[in-house]
Amino acid sequence: MKHSVKRFILSSCLLLLALAPLSRGQGGSEVSPNAIPEAMTTDLKFTVNRLVTGGNLREAVPYLEELIRRFGQTKVAQYDRELERYYYFLGAAWIQSEEYEFAVEALEKYAQRFPKANDAPIVLDWLGDCYRLTEDFRKAATVYENLRAQYALKGAMLDEVMSKEAICLVQLEEWEKVIPLLTQLLEQARDPELRGMAATTLVRAYLSLDQVDKIVQLLPQVMAISQARYDVDFNLMLIRGGDTKYHASDYPNALMLYQLALTKEELLVRLEELIGRTERAIQAWKDFQNIRGFTALKTRLKSLQSQREDLLRRDSFTEELLFRMGQTYFEMNRKWEAFWTFWSIWKTLPESKDARQALFSSFQLAAELNMDSRAIEFGQTFLDTFGLGDYFDEVSLQLANLQLRNRNYDAAIKVVEQALAANPDHAFKDRLIFITGYCLFQKDQLTEALAAFTEIRTHHPDSEAEEGANYWIGLTYLFLQQYEDARDEFSEFVNRYVSGIYYEDARFRLGVAEYGLGEFVAARGHFEKFIADFPSSPLLAEAYSFLGDIAGSDARLSEALELYAQVPKHTSRMNQIDHAAFQTGKILELQGKFGELADYFTRYIQTYRNKGQFTEAIYRIGFARKMQGDFSGMLSAYEQAVRRYADDASALGVDLILKDWVDQSIQTEGRPPEAKLREWLDNVKAQKTKTAWLRYQWALSDLAKLDPAPEFTPELLEFATPAVLEWMGRTTAARNPTLARKAFEKSVKEFPDSLWAGDCILEWAELEAASDQYAKAQALFDRYMTSFPTAEKAGAALKRSADMLVALKKYPEAVENYLRILEMKEWRGPLWPESLYQIGFALMEQGKLQEAFGYFQRVYVMYGGYPEWCARAYLQSGIALEKLNRRREAVATYEEMLTHENLRALEWGREAEKRLAALR
Repeated sequence: MKHSVKRFILSSCLLLLALAPLSRGQGGSEVSPNAIPEAMTTDLKFTVNRLVTGGNLREAVPYLEELIRRFGQTKVAQYDRELERYYYFLGAAWIQSEEYEFAVEALEKYAQRFPKANDAPIVLDWLGDCYRLTEDFRKAATVYENLRAQYALKGAMLDEVMSKEAICLVQLEEWEKVIPLLTQLLEQARDPELRGMAATTLVRAYLSLDQVDKIVQLLPQVMAISQARYDVDFNLMLIRGGDTKYHASDYPNALMLYQLALTKEELLVRLEELIGRTERAIQAWKDFQNIRGFTALKTRLKSLQSQREDLLRRDSFTEELLFRMGQTYFEMNRKWEAFWTFWSIWKTLPESKDARQALFSSFQLAAELNMDSRAIEFGQTFLDTFGLGDYFDEVSLQLANLQLRNRNYDAAIKVVEQALAANPDHAFKDRLIFITGYCLFQKDQLTEALAAFTEIRTHHPDSEAEEGANYWIGLTYLFLQQYEDARDEFSEFVNRYVSGIYYEDARFRLGVAEYGLGEFVAARGHFEKFIADFPSSPLLAEAYSFLGDIAGSDARLSEALELYAQVPKHTSRMNQIDHAAFQTGKILELQGKFGELADYFTRYIQTYRNKGQFTEAIYRIGFARKMQGDFSGMLSAYEQAVRRYADDASALGVDLILKDWVDQSIQTEGRPPEAKLREWLDNVKAQKTKTAWLRYQWALSDLAKLDPAPEFTPELLEFATPAVLEWMGRTTAARNPTLARKAFEKSVKEFPDSLWAGDCILEWAELEAASDQYAKAQALFDRYMTSFPTAEKAGAALKRSADMLVALKKYPEAVENYLRILEMKEWRGPLWPESLYQIGFALMEQGKLQEAFGYFQRVYVMYGGYPEWCARAYLQSGIALEKLNRRREAVATYEEMLTHENLRALEWGREAEKRLAALR
C-alpha cells in the first residue's frame, strides 16, 4: 500500500509541475463558478491548478467538467494529456466527495480513453473500489481481475488488488476462483493484515466446499489479529461448519471450528475498537492527494459499521456456541471440558434459553464424574429454579439417588417429597417411593419403610422397582423380628424370582428368618444348600456362622467348631471373624478345654493383632489361666494388658480385664489392688492420658469402692469407654441428667454389643421416666426387650414399658404388655402380682370396674407373700366396689384387709381405714 501511495503522490506532483509553467508563462486569473461558461481556458486551468494544489477537489469539479467538455473533442496529443489529468482529478474529486456513482462515470471514461496512461492502474483500482462501495461486486471483481491481467503490478499494490478481488468473489460465493487467489496472497503478502484476511477467507472457502481438513494448516494465520477475523459472517460460518461436522460425527473438526468462532460480545468489543480507530484515522487525514489511502479507510469504515449493525440486529449466539462446544466435548468423551462448558453457560448466562439444558447437563456430568457435592448442588438448584418442565422428573430421581448414595437419607426423602408435590404423576413415582422406603429403612423407621415398599407392591405391580420392593418387604420384616412374615416373604420371593440381584441374598435371608423362628432344621437345610449353590458368595462366612450357632444349640459342639473354623476362610471382615472366634471360645469353655482356649486366643492375637478384638482375646486367655488355677499368671497377664492398653479407647477388652483383675485381686488377696491403681493414676495424670485416667478412676471408685466419683465434664465423654460411660451416666443421673443422658446415648449408639449396653439402656430409660418423658422411656424399654430378649432384666423392662404406656394413657397397649409378662413362667415372682395389679388399674381407668375388681382380687387371693401389692389391690378393690355402688361388699373388703396386721401398717391400710370409717 505504501508503494502505491508514493506512486500516486509522484504522479500528482508531475502534473502540477507540468501545469505550473503554463500558468506562469501565459498568466491567468481566478474564475468564479458563475463565470465558468464564458471564462478563458487559461483562467479555468489556473483556477483548477490552485484548487487541486490546495486539496479542494470537490470545488474543482465544475471547472474540471468544463475543461473536459472543451478538450473532449480534440485529437491533439498535448490536449489529450491534459484531458487525462482532468478526468483523473474529476474521478478523485467525486471519490473524495463520496459521490461514487459520478466517480464511476468519470473513471470508466478515463479507463476507456487512456488505457496506456501511467496512472491507468491507479484509476482502475479506484474504479474497482467505487464498485465495491456501491456493492456491485461482479463489476468490481472484473475490474480487479483486468487490472492484474493488463498491468504488471508488483509488491503491496498487487497484494491489495488481489485481496480486493478475493473479497468480491467471496461476496459472489465463487469459491473455486477465490481459493487460488487467496493461496497466492497468503504466500506472498508481507502485510500481516492481508495474510490474516487471506487465511480467514480461505477458511470460509474451505468450509463452503466442505474441505475442513485443509483449515488446520491455516490456524496460525487465522488466530493472528486481522479485521477479517472479526467478520460476523465468517464467525457464523465457522459455527455452521462446526454443526455440519458435528452431525457427521466428525467431532474433532467440529470442536476446532467451534473454538475458532468468536461470540457476539467478543466481536462487538473488537468491532467498536476497530471502528473507533478508523474514524480517528479519517478525522486526522491530511494527505488529501492520497486518494487510494482515503478510499481504503472509507471502505473499511463502511464495512465495519455494516458488520456492527448486522451484529446488533442478531440475537446473541454465545450460549448456542458454548452449548455446541459442550455437546461436542461430551461426544468426544471429554467430560471434564463438557462439564465446565455447560457450567459456564449456567453461571454466566442464567437467563438464556439454554440455561435449563445447560444446568441439567452440568448436573448429569457432575454425577458421572463422581463430583457428588457439585451434582447435588446443581440438582437442587435445578429443581428450585426451573421447577416442573423438561428434565424435572429425571433430575429429581437422580438427585434423590445421589443423596441416597451419600447416605443423606433425610435429604433424599425431602427431594422425593418435593418431586411428588410438584408432579403427582411423576414418571418415576414408583422408584421415588422405593428410595423413600430404602431411606426410612436405613433410618430404622422400619414400619414406615414397610408401608412405602408395600405401596409399590399395591399400586405399582408392574414397576421395575417391584422386585426390589418385595425383597425389602421381607428384609424389613426380618429387622422388625417378625420372622414368620419374613420367612413367608422370602419363601415367595425365591420361588417367584429364580435369578436377579436380590435372589442370592433372599435365599440367605430365608434361612435367617427360619433361624429367628427357632426352626433350626429348616434353617440348617437352607444354609447348607446356600453354601452348595453359591460357593463364591460373600455371605458364605455368615452362613457358616449360622450353621455353627445351630450346631452349638443342638450340642453338636465338635461340628460347631469345624463350622466356625470355616468363617475366616471366606471373609476378611473382622466382625464376622470375631463372632466365630468368640463363639469358638465359648464352646472350648463349655468343654472345659481351658488349655486349648488359651492357645486358641494366643493364635488369634498373633494372626489378627490390632485388627481384631485383641484385648477381649487377652481377657479370654486370662480367664483360661484362672480356670487352670494359674491365678498369678492371670493377674500378671491382665496387669500387663491394662498398663499397655489402658489409654486405647478402642481396646474394649480393657474394661473387662480391669473389672476381672480388681475382682480377682479382692478374692485372692482379700483387698483391691489400691497401691497399683493409684500409682497408675498418678502416672497418667502427669501424661494427661484421659482414657486411662477415666478407667483408673472407675476402678478405684466403682470397682474397688475406694474413692467417690469425680466431677465429670462433657469433654470427657469423647475419651470414655463403655464401662466408663455407664458409670458416668449412673453417678451423674441425679445431679446432672443432661450429661448422664449423653453418656448413655453415646454408649448405646457406639457400643451396642458391650457388656454394659443393656444397663445403659435401662438406666437411660429410667432417667427419661423420671423426667416425665414417658414416650422416650417406653421406646428405650422396648429397645432393651428387642436387643436383649433373653436377659435376666427383660421381664422388668417389659413391665416398665407397660408402665410408661399407662402414664401415656395407652391402656389397651399397656394391658397387652402386662399379659405378656404373665405368659412367661420364667418371670414368676414379684412381676406377676404387680402386673395383675397394673392390669386392674388400667381397666379401672377405662371405666371397666368389674373387670378391674377381678384382677385386684386375684392379687390378694394368690400372692399374699407380696404385702405391698396385696395392700394396693385390697384398697383398689374397695374403691372399685364403691364406684359400683356395692357398699356392703366394699365394707367387707376393707374389713378383711385390716384383719392383716402387716397390711394395716402400710400406707394403703391407713387409707382403707379412712374409707371404711366414711362408709360406716
